[in-house]
Amino acid sequence: GELTFQVRPAANADVTLSESDFDSNEGRIHVRGGGSNISVAITNVDVTNQGGPAQPAVEAYDVEILDIDGLNVTSDTAPIGLQAYRIGTLTLDGSSFDMNSNTGSVGVVLYEALGSVTIATTSISNAGQAGILALAAGTIDLDVDVSGMTFTGNGANAITGSAHPGVGFEIAYGDIVTVGEGATPDITGDVTGLSIVQSITPESP
Repeated sequence: GELTFQVRPAANADVTLSESDFDSNEGRIHVRGGGSNISVAITNVDVTNQGGPAQPAVEAYDVEILDIDGLNVTSDTAPIGLQAYRIGTLTLDGSSFDMNSNTGSVGVVLYEALGSVTIATTSISNAGQAGILALAAGTIDLDVDVSGMTFTGNGANAITGSAHPGVGFEIAYGDIVTVGEGATPDITGDVTGLSIVQSITPESP
């Protein structure tokens, strides 16, 4: 897919993306590790209408530490706000994702094996399919503190009855959706009014 901004750090690198504004570009913001012990920090970054129909606005994978504080994504185009893939430790705080009710869209996708994921003080709204979607091929140690979070209008424009084009099989919809035995979330705070769906195996279309 198209790239607007890409970083390919080598082993033992520290990468910081901060105080930046990306607006109306076709490609995604992409960080891909090329070795071990890579640390990435994203702070105070605004992303508007970034990415395209088949790619996330922001994507990071194969890094040891991903620390995000102040990533704000608003998108009419991308199906995914943030996609994190094979991350050792991910912290997501002080951020927001508004997917503008794009069909089948997801605010945050956590994919495959992740060591530790902590999400707090983040707003996720108008994601057509799911606010947070965790797909575990291995184990995802997922901690979500909903007491400081806002979930609004997620799952209202979902793809149902057929395979989701982003993952190749049917998935549920709601605020927090997990697929795989290794993706059971530890949720703290008041979950009243939230739609939380856990599936051990993918749904059949």
